[in-house]
Amino acid sequence: MSARNIIGSLEELIRLHKSFNQLSIRKTAILKANDTEAITALLISEQKHIKAISQTDKERERAVEEFLERVRWDSRPPSIPYRNGTDRT
Repeated sequence: MSARNIIGSLEELIRLHKSFNQLSIRKTAILKANDTEAITALLISEQKHIKAISQTDKERERAVEEFLERVRWDSRPPSIPYRNGTDRT
């Protein structure tokens, strides 16, 4: 896997989260209007979004793990170095 796979997953997650946010805006309006039929349809759509977000995030995790395995030169887990160049671990 390359970094492009990770970037693609992140872009898809951004798209899904923006869409999910739009659903929440619609949900507010539907709840204010007390439209029970519309809320049922919206809840189904929300569940589909949640499932897609979860699946895409798992794909991103796998892509990151595979990427790190390909580029890691030692067996240390990935960490964020301090400014002086030492690892936190």
